[in-house]
Amino acid sequence: MYPAIAAVRSGSAHFGGDCGAVIAAIRFDSPMLRLATILLLAISSRVLAHQSAPPAAETADAALERLAQQLSEVRGDFDADAEDSLASFDGPNEAARQWLDRVAPFGAELRRIASGLRPRQLDLSQGFRLTLPHLSGLRSVSHTMGLLANDAVRRGDAATMIALLRAQRNVTMHTAGDGLTISSLVAMYQSGTARRTLAAAIDGGLLDRAAATEALAISRELGDGANYGLVQAMRSEGGALQSEIGRLAALAEDARGAALDEVLGGNKPQPGVDLTSDAALARAGDDAASYFRAAEEAMANPDRAAGQAALAALEESVAAGERSPFLNLLAPALLRVHDRLSSLEREYAVVNGHLEALANGTRSPADLTNAAPHYLAAAQAMAALDNESQQQILAASLAGDELSLEERMRARRVADALHARLTEVLAPTDLQVIDESADHAGHMGADGTGSGTHFRVRIASPAFAGKRRVAQHRLVYDALQDFLARGLHALAIEIV
Repeated sequence: MYPAIAAVRSGSAHFGGDCGAVIAAIRFDSPMLRLATILLLAISSRVLAHQSAPPAAETADAALERLAQQLSEVRGDFDADAEDSLASFDGPNEAARQWLDRVAPFGAELRRIASGLRPRQLDLSQGFRLTLPHLSGLRSVSHTMGLLANDAVRRGDAATMIALLRAQRNVTMHTAGDGLTISSLVAMYQSGTARRTLAAAIDGGLLDRAAATEALAISRELGDGANYGLVQAMRSEGGALQSEIGRLAALAEDARGAALDEVLGGNKPQPGVDLTSDAALARAGDDAASYFRAAEEAMANPDRAAGQAALAALEESVAAGERSPFLNLLAPALLRVHDRLSSLEREYAVVNGHLEALANGTRSPADLTNAAPHYLAAAQAMAALDNESQQQILAASLAGDELSLEERMRARRVADALHARLTEVLAPTDLQVIDESADHAGHMGADGTGSGTHFRVRIASPAFAGKRRVAQHRLVYDALQDFLARGLHALAIEIV
């Protein structure tokens, strides 16, 4: 049994938006895969010296596997809270900073190795016995590069971010080059990590025209669905399924049941379903060939909506029993895979549009900067201040620069008092108190300070229900009578 081809089959796995559940698609019911998993875990658990010297004549694939093992060990001390802190407004916490210090030296080696990757030669003749233990390491390496790239964005280091994105692109295309659906899904996960880094760089205003031009070349390649190997995967997996059917057909009929159990693992057919007779195997071979030819055409169709509809019809024909039960048990969940591919292309189209505008100078970095994180960070910082400091900040923004801080503070105190009184008396559902004193400087009643004498109140309250506008205004005036007596010269009221 092999996870490489049968891993992503109908009804067996549900992939999230970033393909984070890729590992859930691997068929751990296979004895061969269980053995491969045990061996891989045993290898990964060895204590390795960080940044151990690479062996002589080490291939790029071998070097990547070595680094993946080392990073896996380092990652053991990196919890979810530390990872979340890398994207927080406050920046990395102490655990995340320690992790970054430990993995940062790997960054240069990862970039060097990624530039030397060559197409991987898989022995597809193994059919359902083929395992792909390298995928876990590739996914881990990409995740690490994504975190390092995001840290570069946070630090404003566009050059390092671009270098890491280029390496991420190389690793992603290397993964997709397997020409198998499970590898394509891992590649899409890797690409999603790179897209989020690009989006963060755009939001952060990090990319000038030169950096945007470099990023755009990378982003266009990652955003092209034709680069994820799914057309080749349909050919490879269709051929592999037909090979397995051929092996079964070559056995004596009484030996086919045991061989079929090895192919299916724990995935059992419904009682009474014939999968081993000559007629059943002949039908399975014909149906597998036509199924994967149609799937290949759907994956290659640049009209993604039409491709999605074709795959939906294919899966419906299998579910309705119109094709061999072999396909119901072993065909990959292509509709989900195609949906993820389409989503990835749409997400990259947005990023590419922004990068093109930055690269050709029609938009500036400031035009595309997302100000929300800066506002939220400022709000968090302000909330930590004492009340007097907060009042000074609010007062400073209340009026023009021509007013002194003392005058702004006075206006702020009056506005706050008016707000508190109206809240207490009228329980408003909406309330704004605006100092318009500066607009009335020199007018009768103005005291020359330009603050604290003329206010506008915008208010909505259940107390106004059923009352005429004059009566509504009277309720506001009555609530603020003592303020008017103490020097509040003018009050404009808007009932909203």
